[in-house]
Amino acid sequence: MTRIIRFLLRVLPILATSSPIVNAEEFAELIPVPDDPNDPGPPAVLFNEAELVSVQDPQMNRRSPAMLEDRTASPYHLDKKSTPPPPPDPHYPNGRCNMNPLYVVSDDDEICMRQHPTEDASFFAARKSVCSPFNTRRIITCQLCYRVLPYINHWDIHAEKKWYVECPRGQRCRHDRRWNRWGHQTPYSTCVPQNTLMEKLIGKGSEIRSYCSKRVRLIMPKNRNKKGPGEQVIAQSAKIHAWLSDKEGGDYIKARWLYLVVNHRLIASVRDTDDWTQTFSVTSIDDVQMCAVPQDTRHDLQLDFQVTVL
Repeated sequence: MTRIIRFLLRVLPILATSSPIVNAEEFAELIPVPDDPNDPGPPAVLFNEAELVSVQDPQMNRRSPAMLEDRTASPYHLDKKSTPPPPPDPHYPNGRCNMNPLYVVSDDDEICMRQHPTEDASFFAARKSVCSPFNTRRIITCQLCYRVLPYINHWDIHAEKKWYVECPRGQRCRHDRRWNRWGHQTPYSTCVPQNTLMEKLIGKGSEIRSYCSKRVRLIMPKNRNKKGPGEQVIAQSAKIHAWLSDKEGGDYIKARWLYLVVNHRLIASVRDTDDWTQTFSVTSIDDVQMCAVPQDTRHDLQLDFQVTVL
């Protein structure tokens, strides 16, 4: 009977959610452009806010500050007139963790359950997962989600346990975020091919200014650039995804500006956000950079981006 209960506790939350497991995107390979001592680098105009405003992403501009805040708020706190939360449930000593409508099935939760077998069908789930300092492994934080026998006190009822998962050879860890079982949007880490991810580190205490990644060129995973009439390179549509995060804690950190540069030319920008996706036209001989202006540098920050060919 205990095995049946444990099986149902694993399966029912998965069946209850309408969100499918997210499929991995097919990212372009990013090839760093060799440093050129004669290259002056990005033009000074890139931190001219008037220039940045002129190319702001209109989709992001139409969102009010309140809407931007709602993107990261828990669904249980969006309605300020809602009734107070119910008293603690002894079966859920760390808060209810089975009714989040935004929860997406994650292998992190399965790892926590495998690493914490119990005899009474209680089970654990992942609070969050972050990258190790050198991005070679994922650090998963597990906590008790549900206990069948609430009158039995275990020493680890509220304890947070960490488990380490090495990224496969040729891959590296990157920060993301997801809704966990408790209804909170928390750091989430994944392993991706190391040549599809570009980063720029911004050290703690650094001055507030523009920070740009190395210039890269794209190798398309499919529908590669082909030579057309007159040996001209054909442009393709691509989607760049950039985000700014706390390097150690994994939390996304809102930037003053994020902006895209192609061939030293300002293409698009966005203000006051931590996560941005932008579509643009690119060829295999274009130099692509992502830049950020942080709001503050109280933490070590990391600007990352990946590119998907559409």
